[in-house]
Amino acid sequence: MSTLRKAILRGALPAIQSEKRLHCFYIVEEDLDGFVETHRNRVGAKAGAEILQVTKGVFNELVKKGVLKRVSDPNVDGYGRSRYLRTDVERIRDSVR
Repeated sequence: MSTLRKAILRGALPAIQSEKRLHCFYIVEEDLDGFVETHRNRVGAKAGAEILQVTKGVFNELVKKGVLKRVSDPNVDGYGRSRYLRTDVERIRDSVR
């Protein structure tokens, strides 16, 4: 299932379902732009670890200690994977340098 379809079904992206073709959805362009921008500003653990130049284990320890917070995961918003704000990860990277 596509990322957009999942977002529509969990209510993260407003859409109108077609009456004639039930598998088709109509999305307002501004809503889609906002969704894409939000998605672009989030990273997973692997990408976050690469930005910080640490292992995934060290990255997960930072999350566990509360240095980084999840903005998206099954318990937060129903998204299937944990996601973190790119700006938070970059802020930590810059503070260490």
